[in-house]
Amino acid sequence: MFNQISVSRTARVIGASAIVAIGVAVPVSLATAQDGIVADRTDVVKTLSEKHGESAKALGLASNGGVFELFTSPDGATWTIIMTMPNGKSSLVGEGKVWVKARLKPNGQPI
Repeated sequence: MFNQISVSRTARVIGASAIVAIGVAVPVSLATAQDGIVADRTDVVKTLSEKHGESAKALGLASNGGVFELFTSPDGATWTIIMTMPNGKSSLVGEGKVWVKARLKPNGQPI
């Protein structure tokens, strides 16, 4: 299945358009920052839920105090990663299709 997915110039343009669409769909005053489109986290999460059916599945704390969050649709058809800073502003880090949860096998002796 994955070897059939190819990244072409057209796919990158469509992906970039989707990023802009998410930003435009957020009903707040958007600002263009060095990292791209920035909006309040509350509005971003609401848009991801209502427009794309995505919900938070994982998060991680960055060394700069930001929080990275992974959102996916229930079937894994779409995914989005955002970074939220302590001031509550979120930036889109990436988005795409076909998210598959990895099944990790622990190393070492069982506890």
